[in-house]
Amino acid sequence: MAGPRPQVRPSARRQRAPADRSNRTVGRVSRLDADFYLPVHVRHIFSQLRVERPEKVGDQETYLLLGENPGQPPVRLYLSQQSGLLVRLVRYVETPLGRNPTQIDYADYRDAEGVKVPFRWTIARPGGRFTIQVDQTQQNLPIDDAKFAKPTEPPAPAQKPTPP
Repeated sequence: MAGPRPQVRPSARRQRAPADRSNRTVGRVSRLDADFYLPVHVRHIFSQLRVERPEKVGDQETYLLLGENPGQPPVRLYLSQQSGLLVRLVRYVETPLGRNPTQIDYADYRDAEGVKVPFRWTIARPGGRFTIQVDQTQQNLPIDDAKFAKPTEPPAPAQKPTPP
């Protein structure tokens, strides 16, 4: 005969939900971080873009846009008033401890086959700061399918001979 069925407190179920949402949010914002052409794709990423008050970023006057998607924290986009290029992005990730900010500063814009692309990103998070510097870009290069093949398993380590 089976014993009593364990009870799960409703509060325990509610506690798991934010972590699941957090994982989805991390995936969404990671795509923002990984998009080399983010400044070009901004209009297609957000369901709503709203102009806010101008702000100064470093020595540049900027227009502030608020990018919004339903059920997600807003993303703040700072566009240079002089060039119209994205100079800063501030986004948030929902975590069990609250919203976690990330600030990305874009610099060293260069022409890449007719498109201005930032060649330097400085990413600041509560845990630290780092810079990504791109030396060169090449677009639409053919890539050998072998580059996408699953790596083979490394050979098993050789057995050490046992001493007599």
